[in-house]
Amino acid sequence: MALLAITAAIEIGSLIYRLVDRPSTPKPPLASLQIANAQNGAPIPFGYGTVRFAGQMIWTTGLMYQKSSSKKGGPTVTSYTYFSSFAIAFGEGPATIGRIWGDSKLIYDPNSTATSALDVANYPAWDATIAYSPGALVAYGGLVWECLTLNTGQIPSAPGSTYWLQVGDYPNWSSSAAYNAGDVVTYTNKLLYVAMNSNTN
Repeated sequence: MALLAITAAIEIGSLIYRLVDRPSTPKPPLASLQIANAQNGAPIPFGYGTVRFAGQMIWTTGLMYQKSSSKKGGPTVTSYTYFSSFAIAFGEGPATIGRIWGDSKLIYDPNSTATSALDVANYPAWDATIAYSPGALVAYGGLVWECLTLNTGQIPSAPGSTYWLQVGDYPNWSSSAAYNAGDVVTYTNKLLYVAMNSNTN
């Protein structure tokens, strides 16, 4: 009888401990975003002249995250920012890197005067009098825009526009724009920056 009482007391104590001092469980990584990895035996490309290569990841920390919490007059909101460090090999050297792309997004361009990943000179200038159909590409404000919805006179750079989508680049940072956590912009020397928290300027 005494043994049963001791066992029950241990079980109850253990349960209370787990409820009161519950260890925090880390948020699992976003497996769906792990689209590249390092692997042995991948071929090393050779290029002559100006060539665009798909890089081969040769080292990575894997997908990591940073947790942050905020409370603004209501319940505490917890958000997670995901990031990774990695090294990419792009070919047998010696060579010079002209541009670095992440899918269709320009990540690095040594030409600090470039405003778009696409050459705007190759696209017709936006015209307020033309009726644009979905898929049409135009140049406006030093950037390239794709028409999403049939429209006439809808300015491509209008905030929250459902008529146009900027293609080939991330938007330049603006001191007057309101950014949300996770928004990506380009800033000095075409570097990319991710907003950690909602902010303006």
